[in-house]
Amino acid sequence: MAHSGTYSALLEENDNQDDEMVFYSIPTAAEAGKWYKISVWVKTEGINTDTMWYPTNVIPERDNNRIGICFFFHKAPIETNWDLVGGDQFFYIDQRRGHEDSEWVHYVAIAKAPEEAAGVSMRARFTSFPTGKVWWDDFSIEELDVQPNILTNGDMETREPAFWNRLNDDGTHTMWASDTAANNPWNPDLASEYSFKITKDAASGDVIGWKSINNANRYWNRANEEGANKLYNLSFFVKTEGVNTNPTTDDEKIYVRYSFYSGGSLIAEKKVEVDQSVASKPWSKVEDALFVGGTPEEIYIELLMGKDATGTVWFDNISCNTAEGWVMGVFNGDAETPVGWMQWTSSDKIVTPTLFPM
Repeated sequence: MAHSGTYSALLEENDNQDDEMVFYSIPTAAEAGKWYKISVWVKTEGINTDTMWYPTNVIPERDNNRIGICFFFHKAPIETNWDLVGGDQFFYIDQRRGHEDSEWVHYVAIAKAPEEAAGVSMRARFTSFPTGKVWWDDFSIEELDVQPNILTNGDMETREPAFWNRLNDDGTHTMWASDTAANNPWNPDLASEYSFKITKDAASGDVIGWKSINNANRYWNRANEEGANKLYNLSFFVKTEGVNTNPTTDDEKIYVRYSFYSGGSLIAEKKVEVDQSVASKPWSKVEDALFVGGTPEEIYIELLMGKDATGTVWFDNISCNTAEGWVMGVFNGDAETPVGWMQWTSSDKIVTPTLFPM
């Protein structure tokens, strides 16, 4: 009986006396600091079981009732000395009740060779009290080419908002701000920490602000499939402080621009203006709507100050969705999440990514 080829190793025990069986490989060369995948295919018949004997990852504990793989890292010289480093390492097979008999199952673990390691070996092992028959085949130890962390912003040190980019600014006037934020409109009891901030005290060469990524088909959004001939509800929260008042030109205005494209061409657009009748205004919600006749393949939202606008404005809780049924959402519209991450909650809890050292 074999998983592949003709032969396999069989360990069999018919009593539960305090004894042990091992079938183990000769040491093979390994390198300190490298990662290794240790694996084997296992088939069982009539083994001892228990309700809580789940398969495990690598653990250092020897369990005298369990069946599994034990592996070692060896110090040099591996052919003339049995000197180990890092201690015994185990991973155990599935011995839950009802799993007495199993077809071939692949068990895999990952381990890093400790300092001083020069070799590695593995052993199929019945510890003190296992019973039954176990066939083992296709033992393998593979050196892994481990790449640096591929997660974006895994250490949370990149202090930029997810899914948004600065527009015509290097960060001098546009900030992911924690000095004020609007209350969460979907759950007023949920604390909000961050907002999109723009501030300037003089005319600039161009409009500046924040621009979203394309939200039309991002992940689970489906505006590019279901968003044609729809009325879109547009809304955001805004706060102003010391802004220029009563603008007479578009260059003096502060606004949010919703743009819909198909085939690279603009098919619908709406500039929703911020109230500049007074210089400073507390957080307030602005709402509007736009009918989009074509199928939007790209949807962008821009939070903007015209080139001649001055003062400070904060934006938060930016929303865009069809009036009839859900088609899309604005990723990180609430400005709460750092680049590389998303978050969602169905309770009154919130994950707070700290922007500045506490």
